[in-house]
Amino acid sequence: MAKVKEIKRHITSVSKIQKITKAMYAISMTRAFKSRQQLLQAREYSDALVGMMQGVINDVDEEHPLRKGSEDGHYIFAVNSDRGLCGRFKGDINRAAEQLLKEKNNPSLIIGGDKANLHFRSRSYKIESKYINVYDKPEFEHARQIGEDLIALYEETQMPIHVVYMKYITDFKQEIDVQTLLPLTVPEPENVQNSEQAAETIYEPSKEEVFESIVPLYVKGQIYRLLLESKTSEHAIRRQSMRNATDNAEQLIDDLTLEYNKARQQEITSQLLDIMGGAEALNNM
Repeated sequence: MAKVKEIKRHITSVSKIQKITKAMYAISMTRAFKSRQQLLQAREYSDALVGMMQGVINDVDEEHPLRKGSEDGHYIFAVNSDRGLCGRFKGDINRAAEQLLKEKNNPSLIIGGDKANLHFRSRSYKIESKYINVYDKPEFEHARQIGEDLIALYEETQMPIHVVYMKYITDFKQEIDVQTLLPLTVPEPENVQNSEQAAETIYEPSKEEVFESIVPLYVKGQIYRLLLESKTSEHAIRRQSMRNATDNAEQLIDDLTLEYNKARQQEITSQLLDIMGGAEALNNM
């Protein structure tokens, strides 16, 4: 009897957990859709900024402070989550950031998200700054704040800033990527015609002033895209994790129900045997 009650309690507990994971799956699916739409728009904005930078950066001296960083140290910015239950997301980013910290000379860490903070706070790495509970729902204002901080940090130290984030590819594929934010390394134009056009560009008041006015927009635009890449990946991975958890709960309920039925049958059989044994004893009196 005790075993039957225990199995029944277990089934009830798993059923409650399944309802939670099912609800979280639905929420993650909605958030993933919204975040994906936001990301697609951010990518268009980012691509436009890259196009602008392609037309300017080659006309600026390679010795410009924003183009040439020092190798005396590096900043590693880990863009992680503030929330849990997101499968491999937080672990993959923390491992990639830690590996990069080991590879770079005199590294310092910039923490993005509570899960990165929990992972690294007990380790010996130097922490430059933290952004915790800042961009759970990324907006350009978050990128503006972070961008201004990172530009000021780079101008002060000249140390390269690398961003570790999760790049969103599809709902079922996301991968770790590392982007060097500063010093500026914008891709070359895809064809010679673009390069020739850039060479003929007239800058007012000067190419250096135009360059320095575009840089903050470019950096903030890149940060906004990277925040959304990671956040969209997080939602997609959490959605899949909750789907797997719901399916596993369903399978466990089926297994427990089968075990419950067997235990109940054994209990009934035992009770019948007791009744028959008692009846037989009365007949023999």
